[in-house]
Amino acid sequence: MLQLSILGNLTRNAERKRFGDKSFISMSVAASSSYNKNDAPVYVDVTYFSKSDKLEPYLRKGTKVLVSGNMSVNEFIRKDGSKGYGVKVVANNLNLVGGQQQKQNSNLY
Repeated sequence: MLQLSILGNLTRNAERKRFGDKSFISMSVAASSSYNKNDAPVYVDVTYFSKSDKLEPYLRKGTKVLVSGNMSVNEFIRKDGSKGYGVKVVANNLNLVGGQQQKQNSNLY
């Protein structure tokens, strides 16, 4: 598997979900190139299993996060019939980055 680290902002509030007896958080992160601001952002779907109950209340749209984990690329067909590709990450690590509220709650992870 490919390992990937992403620094970006959440595009929506994280959602707690269940798979069998395990709960996890589903979220989407938008990341941009630091060297070319004209590039469109890359959107990455992230699933995070560890400590999800404690982190979920702080994962709101716009929150900056650093995510690292195993990456996969999925192919899909758009409504117009063209092929598209989506990047997904099953996160091993998730860190809140910056912000006063996030610093106060740094003991959560």
